[in-house]
Amino acid sequence: MISQDILLKQHNMFSIVMLIVCIAIPYFGYHLKKQKTKNIFSFFLISFAIIQEILDYINRIFIDNLYFLSWDQDLPFHLCHFGFYFSLVAIFLKCYENNISSKRIQYLFDISFAIGFSGALQGILTVDFTGINNTLGVITAHLQHSLIILNSLWLIFVYKMKFSIKGIFNFLIFINILILPLGLINYFLGSNYLYLCEAPLVDNPLLITSEWPYYILIIDFLAVVYLYILYIPFMIYNKVKIKNEIKV
Repeated sequence: MISQDILLKQHNMFSIVMLIVCIAIPYFGYHLKKQKTKNIFSFFLISFAIIQEILDYINRIFIDNLYFLSWDQDLPFHLCHFGFYFSLVAIFLKCYENNISSKRIQYLFDISFAIGFSGALQGILTVDFTGINNTLGVITAHLQHSLIILNSLWLIFVYKMKFSIKGIFNFLIFINILILPLGLINYFLGSNYLYLCEAPLVDNPLLITSEWPYYILIIDFLAVVYLYILYIPFMIYNKVKIKNEIKV
């Protein structure tokens, strides 16, 4: 078993790598001209993400001898799982977009973008090493968060997708609808999916209290403020675009 200090150093080093990747790949994709070429690299991102998921479960089941797979820990019901898979489906559908699928893609993008730059980003900045015992675990856990951000940026810079006020409401409605089914799953499995039963074990100053259910209300309130902040760059972009169109 690797010590927490070494795990943290490995996590920080990989964070730098992924920061460079999250800048370089969308920048590269932005300059692609042909739709076919964009789609080819999109399938590469999807394939890489799926391989990462497979490696993650291989590590949990076969490589990490200290980890025990369980129903209450390893089902894909954490919030970042939804953002991860939604972003992959959005990229896939974007390759075959039509008038019918465009609204669905926008909805998937709204959810994945909101999760990526809120929950996933916080998961990287305030990392929880529970259940992580080796280097491969550090890498796959990081990728489960950072790939949501990368995929969202790919959709923004390659496929010109934008977050909106409607996207804020889409996410808030989605997250509150999830509470009922995941609450029932937590009740029967004794799990803590969506952190509905216990606050996450992280050192985050925004989490004023870990007392149930008050931390849920605080997170819900902070989500509204945070999402409006995420919307600001898109709002500025829209205003600049309108001004330029008026000048023309």
